Amino acid sequence: PAEGDPAEAVAAVFAELLGLPGFSIDDDFFASGGDSLLAVQAALQLETVLERVIPAGLIAQVPTPRGIAGLLALQQP
Repeated sequence: PAEGDPAEAVAAVFAELLGLPGFSIDDDFFASGGDSLLAVQAALQLETVLERVIPAGLIAQVPTPRGIAGLLALQQP
């Protein structure tokens, strides 16, 4: 099972895809250079890291790691 802070895990995936090592849990994916294709890639990587289904549209709705982690916490199985 996935361990640790989900927001930090999301930030790490975003940082890797965007080439921004200082990406924080409150940074906006799209404002930091992300686009819809990268959002799809991020969603796929997050599914592996977090062991959850992550719709690519979730990143468009909530583009910060903190926001994504908050939504996922509300959707616990």
